[in-house]
Amino acid sequence: KYQAKKMAVSANPISKYLSRWKHGKLLAVCFVVVIAAATTYLIIAREPYPGEIAAREIARLKEGVAQYPKDLARRMELALLYYEAGSPRQAIAQLEKILELDAHHQGALILLGDVYMEMGRYDDAVPYFHRVVGLNIHNPMSSMSRELEGVYYQLGTAYFNLGKLDDAVNALSAALEIDAADADAWYMLGNTYLKQGQFEKAIESFEQAIRFVPNFKEAYQGLAQCYQKTGQGSLALYAEAMVAYSSGSFREAIRQLESVIADKPDIVEVYLGLGLAYEGIGEKEKAIDAYKKALSLEPDNWLAQAKLNK
Repeated sequence: KYQAKKMAVSANPISKYLSRWKHGKLLAVCFVVVIAAATTYLIIAREPYPGEIAAREIARLKEGVAQYPKDLARRMELALLYYEAGSPRQAIAQLEKILELDAHHQGALILLGDVYMEMGRYDDAVPYFHRVVGLNIHNPMSSMSRELEGVYYQLGTAYFNLGKLDDAVNALSAALEIDAADADAWYMLGNTYLKQGQFEKAIESFEQAIRFVPNFKEAYQGLAQCYQKTGQGSLALYAEAMVAYSSGSFREAIRQLESVIADKPDIVEVYLGLGLAYEGIGEKEKAIDAYKKALSLEPDNWLAQAKLNK
C-alpha cells in the first residue's frame, strides 16, 4: 500500500506522487468490472495493446451510457476508465453528470476530487472532499471509514500544496484518528510540521511513518532534515544511513551506521537500522546481535522484539 505512492518534497507538487487508490473499496468496485472485461479481451485476442483495450472499453461503456443515461454505476465505470486512461476532462464530464442526477453520490465526489488533485487543481479538489466530510457528519460508522480517512488524507495533501498548513495539520490529524497506522498520513504530517518549522513534531511524525514502514526512504530524508536543523548530527547521519538502506545499499548503510555507533553507542534506532541492514545482506547472526543490543537499550521496543523472534 505505502510503497506504491512514495513521495518526495520538491519543486513538484506532492500530489503528483499520490496513489490513485487511496480510497480503495469505494472506487475499486468499478475498476474490477473494467479489469474483468479487459482480462477477457487479453485472453481471447491476439497481440492486444493496452490502448486498444481501453478504447474498446470506453466505446462499450459510452454506448451503454447513451442507452441508459441514468445508470450511475455505468457512468462511474466510464469516468474511472477515462481517469485511468489519462483523459481527466472526459472523466470530469461524466462525474459532473452523475452529480446532476445525484448530488450526494460520494463515489463521484471523491473521484472528482482525485481527478483535480492529479491535475494540480487543489482549490478545485477541496470543495468536493469537504462535501464528502459533510455527508458523513452524522454517520455512526465514520470513525471506522477507510474511505473517509482517504478523503481527509487528500484534503491534507491539497492544503499542504496550497500553503494552508494549519488546515493541512487538521485534516491529516483527522485521517490519523480513523487509521493511526497510515504511514503516508504520518509522512505528510511530518512534512507539514517541517514546513512550519515545528521540528520536534515533524520528527515524531516521521518516526511514526517509519514505525509502520521501516524502509520509507522519504520519511528518513525528512528526519535527516529535522536532525540537521536541530543540531543533532549523529542522528542526522543515522537517518542518512537509513536512506541508503531504503535504497537497497545495505553495505553502505552498515558502514555509516557503524561509524555512528563508534561516536554514539547508545542510540536504539541505530542498532535497529543495523539489524535491518544485516538482514538485507543475509548476515543473520550479526542482525540478531544488533537487535539484542537495541533491546538492551529499550526492552519494550516492539520492532526489535518482532525482528528477533523472526
